[in-house]
Amino acid sequence: MRTTKINIINDNTGEWGVSFYEDGKICKALEVDLKDISNQKARQYSAYGLVFDDIKLLLKWARQLHTKVNNFEKKQKNILKTKNFNVIQEKNGKNEKIQNELFLAFAAISIIHGRLFSSNKSRRLSLARKVCVDRKYYHIHDELMKIRNEYIAHSSNKMYEESKVFVILNPKNESQFCVVYYALKFYFFTSKFVDEIINYFDDLSKKIKIKHDELNLDIEEQYRKDQLNYVNQ
Repeated sequence: MRTTKINIINDNTGEWGVSFYEDGKICKALEVDLKDISNQKARQYSAYGLVFDDIKLLLKWARQLHTKVNNFEKKQKNILKTKNFNVIQEKNGKNEKIQNELFLAFAAISIIHGRLFSSNKSRRLSLARKVCVDRKYYHIHDELMKIRNEYIAHSSNKMYEESKVFVILNPKNESQFCVVYYALKFYFFTSKFVDEIINYFDDLSKKIKIKHDELNLDIEEQYRKDQLNYVNQ
């Protein structure tokens, strides 16, 4: 049985390493140099591995979010809804806590998903919508990207939040009035939309795993042909 142990080499810089064991005996491990441009396949393999980890996390969060949103919708009688969002008018007590939890999960999913399709210098990989997203999930992908870009990261779309100011006149004496501010925010996805998100993430994870597995085989072939360069070698 193979086991691993992660070692922190330098706690100031965060440098780390891994020790591998087979049936309790330490294995010789050659670390492929990802800074060497000749190790292009290994660099891609590393990047797709990080992406696959992110998608697995997104799937886990989306499934947890679905359960919580579904329970919340069943308990609440007066929820305003748009096509994809629940709108909360009152925030108090226990409801405020669960609403905040749901919003944080909703925000995290939007941010991590957006990172997969944005330029990333450290990973050297940005997923392409045309290549990785099935056409039937384009609307899900586009909605998540819009939420990330126009609501979570930058507030620039009144579709997700808007405030209004009113002068309220007393019906008995309109010379008496007051000024109020009112805001409406789309707090988190509906359970139906989360269902679609889960299906989209599941499909995306399968595509990325296929690519990751293909690269694994490519690197194995490169090792057999002695075409890899290693760290400290």
